[in-house]
Amino acid sequence: MASPIAPRPLVIGIGTDDRSDDGVGLDVVRELRRRGTIPADLIEGPGDLTRLLDLWQGRERVVLIDATRSRATPGTIQRWDPDGPGPAVLGGAVSSHGISLADVLELARGLHRRPNRVTVYGIEAGSVAAGRTRSEGVRAAVPEVCRRITEEFSARGGSPRDA
Repeated sequence: MASPIAPRPLVIGIGTDDRSDDGVGLDVVRELRRRGTIPADLIEGPGDLTRLLDLWQGRERVVLIDATRSRATPGTIQRWDPDGPGPAVLGGAVSSHGISLADVLELARGLHRRPNRVTVYGIEAGSVAAGRTRSEGVRAAVPEVCRRITEEFSARGGSPRDA
């Protein structure tokens, strides 16, 4: 009997286009899609983060990109595994989504509905005020995050490395 084919990794950009820098996760996914360089499904994430539980169902590997607020310089990039030690900023993700990303990841863990491997890229937001314009530092972070994600996929033959 043939072994089942594992679902492709999933990359989800989280954000809201109409809240300035909060849309940076969407920008990263759009740029990765434009480049066409990684063997993963690319999704522009929902405003309601609880929908992530359904989007990543059955996936072994998920990469999430979201704006964060930690008082760092706008455009600062942080990468971490939610199961390991990492920046406290995960709990301080921009909360225009109604529930924080940290809360959704904890809920998914409690419900046994979290992928085995999750990596989060946080990009420090400068402003989340109404508007579609990203700050300079946040715009500059997009190609760098794309480069890092592409490098992770290339380093493991299509599966991002663990932190």
